[in-house]
Amino acid sequence: MTEAQNVMEVLFGPREPGYRGSLELDVDFRRVRLTTPVLPPIHPHVPDLVEMARAELRAGTLPEYPQAPLPEASHLAQDCVQQQLAGYVEADRPRAARIYVLEFQGARQYCMFGRTTDLINRVVEHCRAAEPHGYGLLAGWASPGVDDAQPLEHVALNIGGMVHRRPHYRERFYDMPFETGLNIARMVFELNSDWRTRTGVAPGPADSVPSPRVEPIG
Repeated sequence: MTEAQNVMEVLFGPREPGYRGSLELDVDFRRVRLTTPVLPPIHPHVPDLVEMARAELRAGTLPEYPQAPLPEASHLAQDCVQQQLAGYVEADRPRAARIYVLEFQGARQYCMFGRTTDLINRVVEHCRAAEPHGYGLLAGWASPGVDDAQPLEHVALNIGGMVHRRPHYRERFYDMPFETGLNIARMVFELNSDWRTRTGVAPGPADSVPSPRVEPIG
């Protein structure tokens, strides 16, 4: 059984033997108690900044200054998210491997999963690649550091494909709400790493605990 199948059984229970039908999944992340940190937005004085940026990007609003690739609110929101993501890099493990999930908005919206040992530079690369196509970064999350994040990324991509039955291209899942991508990344990290051992949280389902407070960034 693959790690992705293990995670799915935690969420939905074992599948009936011989089942061959399509998966129509109603994901209930309350079955797993998520404990990895989610940093609060760093733009509290402009609470509507992300929605302003989202509206600009959906409409394809031209920037006021031609040399700037994104309009003003979108550029500011992207800068805020990049600064926030820097807060996920532990000072004592700056080059540890970690998985991440990012949300970009343009004419369409997508979430993407990835792995890196240099989070900030990797995010900058994604932004530079997206900006000429009218896409801006509006949210993001990164896991605590591990020795090898490749298996975690693989499971996150598999789970994303299982629970999000809409078009996706490689690591980009179009129209996936950021809250869903955030839950997937946190769940995969916590169930397939030593996070619970590190923090003293018992592994396994959490049917009897309250619903986790998942705060979307932005």
